[in-house]
Amino acid sequence: MLTLPVDSLLDQAEIIADRERDPARAAMDLARQILDLKDVVVIATTTSGPRGELIEFAALASDGSILFHTLIRPQSSISARATALHGLTDADVEDAPHLAQVWTSITTVLTDRPVAGYQIVVSQRDLRRCADQLAVPYRDSHWLSIADLYARYAQRTQWCSLTTACANLGIDTLPRGALKQSRACLALLRGMAERV
Repeated sequence: MLTLPVDSLLDQAEIIADRERDPARAAMDLARQILDLKDVVVIATTTSGPRGELIEFAALASDGSILFHTLIRPQSSISARATALHGLTDADVEDAPHLAQVWTSITTVLTDRPVAGYQIVVSQRDLRRCADQLAVPYRDSHWLSIADLYARYAQRTQWCSLTTACANLGIDTLPRGALKQSRACLALLRGMAERV
């Protein structure tokens, strides 16, 4: 198994792309390398609304096993718009732990590991906002955007949703909620890695 940091993998992908002038092949190779990392974490987050509170967190290992998954009870209500996107309601999270009760578990699964996700910039922002909310230090990880990797693979210049990316590779999924999103991300990585 590879133990290279994600930054090295990204550098390698750039070298491969330049050498071969084939960004799709480079993305396929990088997807394979990411899946071979023994400590990579594939995550997704769900919030109560735009710039809202974290209400679900999921982290998977590259073999698909669940490293940590939890619903989180927010201090405010989940917006109707957010419910339309991810399907979670206030009733779904009313018995869930508060953020302070699960924060240590979340940070433990992310510490000193490469972290991948489809909308990883959004997840980073959500997690930083959580740390601010709890008034605790935030320790950054090595982040890898599966959306950016897919854009290279598909040679797209415009962003597309995780649902669309999966459909383009024949992966049947409706990734509503963080756990389903992280599983869809992993399926997308595998789909890119297995193409020839």
